[in-house]
Amino acid sequence: MLLMSSPTTFWCVEKDLGVLSGHFGGMIDNERSYRTRGLWVAPNERRIGIGNLLMDAATTQARLEGCKYIWTFPRKPAMPFYESLGFQRVGPWAAGEFGPNCYALKTI
Repeated sequence: MLLMSSPTTFWCVEKDLGVLSGHFGGMIDNERSYRTRGLWVAPNERRIGIGNLLMDAATTQARLEGCKYIWTFPRKPAMPFYESLGFQRVGPWAAGEFGPNCYALKTI
């Protein structure tokens, strides 16, 4: 079984301001998907558009890789940010090491 057909891509907004990574995330409804992970923006730099820039870069990469969906597994406090970008929660909140988390999905 092939889990990842493309290498992980990393984006950074200047040094220590924000980072995000993403990679092929499997098939959903027979369509390619892209997974983002590790979105982080420096606390004193939040709410000025850095997260949006990083997610735009990931969405562009997902489209370049022929993906129809982009998904992530955000923590509960971050979900309003993802919803503002058009993501929808898929399934229940799950306890985890950094949770609660849920799957969030967006058609691109």
